[in-house]
Amino acid sequence: MIRIYVAGAMQSDNILGVLKNLRKGIKTGQDLLKLGFAPFVPHNDFLFALADDETAPLESYYGYTMEWLRASEAVLVVPGFEDSKGVKAELEEAVRLKIPIYYSIEELLEAREKFEEQGKHLDTLFPEEIDDGLCPKCCQPLIEDEATGFKACRSCGE
Repeated sequence: MIRIYVAGAMQSDNILGVLKNLRKGIKTGQDLLKLGFAPFVPHNDFLFALADDETAPLESYYGYTMEWLRASEAVLVVPGFEDSKGVKAELEEAVRLKIPIYYSIEELLEAREKFEEQGKHLDTLFPEEIDDGLCPKCCQPLIEDEATGFKACRSCGE
């Protein structure tokens, strides 16, 4: 099974937004599991708070989830992440470690198909992704056009 880190916003300015974000992340993880992936879903962390009155410090949550990201073979970003500082930090770490980042399950399925056809590891499928950072506008990885050498955002074209 391919280990996928599910990166998505959790916080919001109201409880309904928080619940919506949690649902989106958990549903994404469930969809990945049904498709044969091994997802790590930080959105499930709320269960730790339900299990004990004395929760771990917030920094512990950030630290342990980042360790799971580092152990993952790919990152799947849940839509609506753009204002999340946590997701931005996760994407920066994934780019630094050259862990492939996908922005839809469909894109991830295409990569898995290539992986299976070519017998290659997931992190070799998108060599055009470069580690010069993220787009300042939408925080997606910059990619390089092989013909021109021009670096642009996969999403917004910046």
